Amino acid sequence: MTNIATLVRSADLAMFDLDGTVLESMPTHNIAIEHFVEDDPLLNGLPHKEVIKRAIHSNAVRTAWEQHLSGIMPYEEAIRKYEEQFLEAEKRLPVKVYWGSKHVLEHLSEQGKHIAAVTGMAPRILACALGALQIHGINRAMFDVIVNDDGRPVKPNPEAYDRLIADLQPERRIRRAVMFGDTMTDAKFAAAVRKRGIATDFVYLYGTRPDRAIREQSTIAFPNMLSMYGAMMQGR
Repeated sequence: MTNIATLVRSADLAMFDLDGTVLESMPTHNIAIEHFVEDDPLLNGLPHKEVIKRAIHSNAVRTAWEQHLSGIMPYEEAIRKYEEQFLEAEKRLPVKVYWGSKHVLEHLSEQGKHIAAVTGMAPRILACALGALQIHGINRAMFDVIVNDDGRPVKPNPEAYDRLIADLQPERRIRRAVMFGDTMTDAKFAAAVRKRGIATDFVYLYGTRPDRAIREQSTIAFPNMLSMYGAMMQGR
């Protein structure tokens, strides 16, 4: 059976998702999704608006736009409107950091791992998320942030990994990596990095509703960051 302590110890690079992995942000997103669809006259009248809500919830705004909204509003407008709804929702229900996230990131940093957040967050939502990390005592200097490039989703495209590696010091060779995430997109990103010739493990943080298909793609799984940190410290 895979040992998380050994897995982390052997990795040179630790990558992690933000929404639903490090950040308890989905309740805020849920409010934003509801208002994004219900408050917009173009969207509220659509017969398949519930499908749009589920698409945004599962795959973020870009995929929902590609599948359902491209003929209704420009992508940049959809992002702007969703950002506004999220920031309003965040005033009522601030984004929180999951228990254990700070300890895991600090542990990785102390072990000398290169750490990177790989996220598809829109710019103003990302700024909000980074602010929440700072408020909860997580030093922004501990990790890089890899975001969408040229309008393309950052995950599961392996180009995000290429950009990260290009910015590392030449003498810092990456032989093994680990990706922490909670979605199939995160699992697919780990697989894409693996195809670059880098041994890459996927650690699934499944929360309260584990998905069997995602679990099958993972090296090891934990309900949350706190339980994973406990296993790291106990060497199991």
